[in-house]
Amino acid sequence: MIICAFGISSILFIVYEKMAAEGIDITSLLFSLFLIIILIVLLIIFKDFKYLIVDKNNHSIKWFSLLNPLGKTIELKNYIGVIKSTEYGSIGEYRTAHLVDNFSMTSIKINGLFYTNFDELFDSIELKEIKNYTFGLRKYLQLIITGRIKIEK
Repeated sequence: MIICAFGISSILFIVYEKMAAEGIDITSLLFSLFLIIILIVLLIIFKDFKYLIVDKNNHSIKWFSLLNPLGKTIELKNYIGVIKSTEYGSIGEYRTAHLVDNFSMTSIKINGLFYTNFDELFDSIELKEIKNYTFGLRKYLQLIITGRIKIEK
């Protein structure tokens, strides 16, 4: 996230210098871009905040979030497994779980940062944990930002 913010601010500085050299006032443009970047960062953070209800009888999970206040239900039979990963933030490291669908793509993220009962929640999902998969820096960053990567063994 810091690298992304540094890259975007560097691009904005270069654009500002070029436009200032041509005599164009772009203060309001830069302020608007800054607000858009803040909004994108907040959306990336809040997309992971969910209220989960695990229904073991129907093998489903229903969640409510700020981006989906009416809720969404998924059937666990449409998923082949779950992976655990560790993410690092300003408060330290925390664990996450990603459900893997039938196409070997991660699709739903359960962020351990928001749940004190993460282990109980993980155990109640009743999907096998996928442990042996290739995972590099590029896939790690893609998983953090988009929440979707292809799991390859």
